[in-house]
Amino acid sequence: MGFDFAGSGVPGVANAAAPASYLDKSSGVVWTNPGSGWQPPLQPSVDNIAAAGNSQATATVLPVALAVNVTTTPSGAGVLLPKAVAGMEISVNNVQNTAGGLKIYPNGTDIINGGGAGAAFTTAIGPIMTILVCFSNGAWWTK
Repeated sequence: MGFDFAGSGVPGVANAAAPASYLDKSSGVVWTNPGSGWQPPLQPSVDNIAAAGNSQATATVLPVALAVNVTTTPSGAGVLLPKAVAGMEISVNNVQNTAGGLKIYPNGTDIINGGGAGAAFTTAIGPIMTILVCFSNGAWWTK
């Protein structure tokens, strides 16, 4: 995968002098760095996400989007949030009435509602929408 830092023509390795965006030549996607790590472009919404896995390591990885619609939720299954970057907000809609609710895992050592690093937040039994907001890097809060 070759990265071109904002058209510089130089395959990239992230460093202190790297600009705020770069182009992934293999996919044509422009990534951004808001100062806390590289992020793919924000999508308005993504539908038909299937939850899977029963841990942070095996949960379905969610895209960076404003809203995601989880349409398949086996019992005990979960989704993994993008890295928490201040200013982000994501709505996770669980359309199935799954016993035990949907497990929403933070990314890496991020937290949800002041819980432990990497600990899942479990929604009420669906269908239900959970809105997560990040006010400071590394921490999601539900509203």
